[in-house]
Amino acid sequence: MERRPIRKGFSIMEDNIDDDEHSMSMASCADYRPARFRSELLLPHAEDELVKDAASAIRQEFRDCSKWKRLRCRNVSVFAERDRGPVYVVHVGKSIDFDWTWEG
Repeated sequence: MERRPIRKGFSIMEDNIDDDEHSMSMASCADYRPARFRSELLLPHAEDELVKDAASAIRQEFRDCSKWKRLRCRNVSVFAERDRGPVYVVHVGKSIDFDWTWEG
């Protein structure tokens, strides 16, 4: 089996589209179909038990990261002024751990 790299960054629009074609009318909304792309991860074969363990770990990670957390706002301060408006810092008096590396 030939291995090919994972393809990323699909675009659902063509590069050369006129503004008239790009604007959606009511007729084109009725004809709308979501874009679909094949997933070709080409992962090696694994034992069923390993796949079940991975699926369980992914479910647990999702549950852990989607739990509501009750926080008390201690203070709010302006972090930066931007042309789109200020960026605020909300001080909650304790640390919060987020897993920003997870790509599920």
